[in-house]
Amino acid sequence: MMTFKVVMERAKQDYNNPNISNANEACQLAFEILNEIIVDEDREICFVIALDAKSSVIGYKLLYVGTIYEIEIRPAEIFRAALLLGAHSFYIVHYHPSGDPTPSSGDTEVFNHLNELGKSLDCQCIDSVILTKNNKAWSIVAQGEIEIKTE
Repeated sequence: MMTFKVVMERAKQDYNNPNISNANEACQLAFEILNEIIVDEDREICFVIALDAKSSVIGYKLLYVGTIYEIEIRPAEIFRAALLLGAHSFYIVHYHPSGDPTPSSGDTEVFNHLNELGKSLDCQCIDSVILTKNNKAWSIVAQGEIEIKTE
């Protein structure tokens, strides 16, 4: 059974308002947030990281808890969360409990759909980041695996 800490949204001051300028920085921050949210690692989860117009983090929101192998998402709920956080843009992040960060065709389709919708809503989906428990991440935009640095 998955247990979550009671931390659903986090304000910008908690992260000293970092700027995210590339996939490595996005993956690193996403992994830090994941470690705050998740206690047990047996289900897929999905959250957004909201950015302002200067690419500074303004918050995040946990959106979905799925099964051991999938999450059913609704684009309207993703954009609602991003816009309520005041986002100019956002990253969509999800966790693969399998340990394999490689995106499925569905993961790529969802990102492409969110990217297109974001153009109409003036709230851009910058990237889709996939995380695993073994410090691996995948950026769909960078099209590759990213090793997460742990301290």
